Amino acid sequence: MITVPVACVVDASVAVKLVVTEAHSSVAHDLFAHLGADPSARFHVPELFYAKTIEIVTSELTLMETLVGPPFRTRLPSMTQRR
Repeated sequence: MITVPVACVVDASVAVKLVVTEAHSSVAHDLFAHLGADPSARFHVPELFYAKTIEIVTSELTLMETLVGPPFRTRLPSMTQRR
């Protein structure tokens, strides 16, 4: 029997579910667990994947800033900081 390797296109909204807990986050984690466990599995991203991901994360940060207050963003480590 021939098994067909899994290949999927991952949208930015799915990737964000890995870091922002929301509806269906567990499904996104399961998908990436499967992709990580199956060496023949492949995933692809659309051309604007990174731009859309940044847009979604920025929206989430803006919402948190609205709910928690302006200091929220200043408490986050700078993305340019070396670790």
